[in-house]
Amino acid sequence: MKKTGDGALLALATSYVTAGVYEGSKEPVINVVKANLFDFSVVQISDLHIGGLIDQGYVKESVIKINTLNPNLVMITGDLIDTKIEAIADIILELNKIESKYGIYMVLGNHEYFHNPYKIIDFIKTNTKVKLLLNESVTIEALQANIVGVNDLFGYRTGVLKPDFFKAFSHINKEYPTILLSHQPKSIENLGPFKPELILSGHTHGGQIWPFNHLVMLQQPYLKGLHTLDYGGKIYVNSGIGFWGPPMRLGSQAEIAYII
Repeated sequence: MKKTGDGALLALATSYVTAGVYEGSKEPVINVVKANLFDFSVVQISDLHIGGLIDQGYVKESVIKINTLNPNLVMITGDLIDTKIEAIADIILELNKIESKYGIYMVLGNHEYFHNPYKIIDFIKTNTKVKLLLNESVTIEALQANIVGVNDLFGYRTGVLKPDFFKAFSHINKEYPTILLSHQPKSIENLGPFKPELILSGHTHGGQIWPFNHLVMLQQPYLKGLHTLDYGGKIYVNSGIGFWGPPMRLGSQAEIAYII
């Protein structure tokens, strides 16, 4: 009986790992998200985690997929980088090939704080066409919309680059709808008086590997997908285009979100 039980557990573990690696090896899917909030399109990617097993080829293919959507805006909601910027400079420069009519916007995730965030900020600002929003906003008159970006909540723990919602929202055009970029979904607890029409987040990886999704839900209010908040605004939690840790997914899917 013991041998039978051990064999069954081994078979189960092997199937679990095999399925996880298979799902993790798949290219990101394009998820069409009908938010019905704006008359322009937004592509969102999150949690690429460049620096581990995500290589230049993967980023190139992702950029090609993004460009096929002909987006008005592209948003990167944190955890883009997961190693020293010097080691992956060429890969980051692939983002300059993204074609977005009204720009590419990004916020910090918690993993940027682990790898000298000031160097990362300087590199992105100096070498890419990505607009990094550090508790800042941009008003796009052609779209009659505000884009607001806040630093990650991890800044409260490090004491540097803290999120500041009041500063981030201080220069918006109040006549226009607002899209807020904030890496962690739980940032909705820090909104205070602000009520953006759409919040774009990531961080959760959609749980990445079942059953760890249950642990994520102990910390975050939403795991993935589109949700309506109490005040009427919406939040979309991206499952991530890359992965963190082992190249596995089970119960979640790497995605590029096409929000219309």
